Amino acid sequence: MVVATILLISEIHSAADVTRVLLLGGSLAVAAVPAGLPAILSVVLALGLRRMARGRTLARREQLRRRYDASWLQKIAALRA
Repeated sequence: MVVATILLISEIHSAADVTRVLLLGGSLAVAAVPAGLPAILSVVLALGLRRMARGRTLARREQLRRRYDASWLQKIAALRA
């Protein structure tokens, strides 16, 4: 979209001008990616967390403490021995 805007605004007389516009557009696109990456990553991770919470995939600390107490770990150790 940036390249199309630059192509429309600038006066292009030769193939070198087209190449220059394409390089400028590519440079702008590469520079924009790191600026927006943290925001996009945060949104994607939050949506995934919400989906996991709806499906009851996540466990609270109290549930983990009850589930993985010492007796449970002893049973696993006895099965492996």
